[in-house]
Amino acid sequence: MKEMSCHEIPDPQSIPRGLLKHLILHLLKSENLTGAAIGRILEEKSDHEWKPSPGSIYPALSSLEEHGLIEKMDKRGRRKPYAITEKGQEFVEKLVERHKIMSENIRTGFKLSLSLMKPENRLTFLLRRMDHIIDGLLQNIDSLSEGDFEDYATRIESIQEKFDRLTKEINQEGYE
Repeated sequence: MKEMSCHEIPDPQSIPRGLLKHLILHLLKSENLTGAAIGRILEEKSDHEWKPSPGSIYPALSSLEEHGLIEKMDKRGRRKPYAITEKGQEFVEKLVERHKIMSENIRTGFKLSLSLMKPENRLTFLLRRMDHIIDGLLQNIDSLSEGDFEDYATRIESIQEKFDRLTKEINQEGYE
């Protein structure tokens, strides 16, 4: 039997190719962009935690173009912006409808990834993720409609109660 080192097993992709294609389509809904601009915007949106390489962006763009979802704009020069097609617009609308399924897939992948971590590293990782989630909530609070405030306030109060229990439990464990 052949020995295998951990270096021979590829690391999981930080962002799955399918998600990268969805992100590109979403960006092109708003404006025409070059591959380099797409990379910069995605890096900024990830708070510089992920810098998509040209080796992932351009194959994704080629695939989207082959499927008729985007097209290169006729511009002279080296950098050619891409534009979303009507077919691409329709595809994005269908993606929005499938959001719930995609969210569940992300949640499942997250849970499985968590199971690969050492138990002593999980809490630190989860607290960092929670910090990012809270930042995201604060950044998106302006998108709430007036009717949503009460529902979200109730949900946040419920989460706060869980945080209070967690804090109490951590404090008790620390004193034992």
